[in-house]
Amino acid sequence: MGVALRFPRLERYMRRLPRGLDSYPEYRCKASVYQIYADGLDLSAFPFDEVPASVSALLKSPTLPNAWLQEAHVTAVVLAVLDHRGLDDAAAIRLMDESNERLLNGRLFRSFMSLASPSILLTLASRQWGLIHRGMKFAVERGTPTRLRIDSPEHLHDELIAHATACGIRHALKMSRAKEPRVELESYSPTTATYVATWR
Repeated sequence: MGVALRFPRLERYMRRLPRGLDSYPEYRCKASVYQIYADGLDLSAFPFDEVPASVSALLKSPTLPNAWLQEAHVTAVVLAVLDHRGLDDAAAIRLMDESNERLLNGRLFRSFMSLASPSILLTLASRQWGLIHRGMKFAVERGTPTRLRIDSPEHLHDELIAHATACGIRHALKMSRAKEPRVELESYSPTTATYVATWR
């Protein structure tokens, strides 16, 4: 049984990238992003020989959380984990929601988030994004409602991951004491994801 059958999201992601997982090597992401999904996962039955070597290597030998890895490799590992667990999109988004909450409650972000107001958080959002991602651009358009935008090379930012990003933004607003924060993925294209954020 090949990648396309056992790992449909991973196969689709690799197929859409211009050079597979070798695409956009200058775009980087912290290892903690994939580790938060893989922590506690029973890999005893994981078919390592059915996924690319870059995916199996990161699952077999996790790097330090602060290590910078290729963005495409990190996304591939996350999608492989979701596929291996047999989750449909709704269940995958719920898992990513919980994982984003754990990531943002980690040492790197917790102290800043708890001290910042929603206004300060959004003012510094691009800098905070840069603590995890290098290359993909994060911009905030203040207004009513507030809009946020992520720009990336074609197909690097997977649509399912874009939905998970909305969860992460919502958790960040909640940690900054925003009341009833809501963040929706307003639109998605292979190069741009836009979000609408509201709170009281």
